Amino acid sequence: LVQLQSQAEGGVVPNHRLTMGDLFDRWLDEWVDDDERYASETQVGYHSSVKLYLRPSIGHIRALSLQPSHVAELWRQIRAEGYALSSVTHHYDILRGALNWAKSHGLVLRNVCDSDVAKLPNSRPAERPVLSLRQMLMVLERVRGTKLALPLMIAMSAGTRRGECIGMKWGDVDVIGRRMMVRRSIIRVKGQGLKEKPRLKRPLLLSPQLSPEKQKRRNKAGTPNSHFIL
Repeated sequence: LVQLQSQAEGGVVPNHRLTMGDLFDRWLDEWVDDDERYASETQVGYHSSVKLYLRPSIGHIRALSLQPSHVAELWRQIRAEGYALSSVTHHYDILRGALNWAKSHGLVLRNVCDSDVAKLPNSRPAERPVLSLRQMLMVLERVRGTKLALPLMIAMSAGTRRGECIGMKWGDVDVIGRRMMVRRSIIRVKGQGLKEKPRLKRPLLLSPQLSPEKQKRRNKAGTPNSHFIL
């Protein structure tokens, strides 16, 4: 009450009808979508987090009525879906950033993420599951002869990220020397679709099984070095 009176005396009166969904829309439009402030992939990540997790769970709640218990329940729901603590931390940071922005604009009185109830527990990151050799062979057998075979072979043998894998061009591959060079990644840019993003060059070794597969694909395609592999 004291904080509301102080804001009213300063000419700032929060909108009691503003929902968290409205707040997210303003934050994304007025802050996140500024190309000079955030990289395009960061913007896409923020929009995705709001669309898939934050808005469905708390978007209907009025911003001034948001409680730490609402946020704590949101984290419990995300963890119950099997997501790692690192994923929950990512969404926590986004929500906390949005509420900090809203607080600085007089849209909310406090950032409920700073409450002990809403904070994430301190725990060691869970060990990520890794496919055994037998499991990898089973996956490759299932996709043999499909468009997924080559990208999965690249990812499993060289440890490339998804965007790096689909960004490979024939000019990046030395089949004889069994080496390939990561030079770019394919990212999704809001409003522009898929775009190339340069990467710091790093060489990768090809497995003996991957080299014949790549050569077979290239011979069949008959494409120049500037064309994408996939």
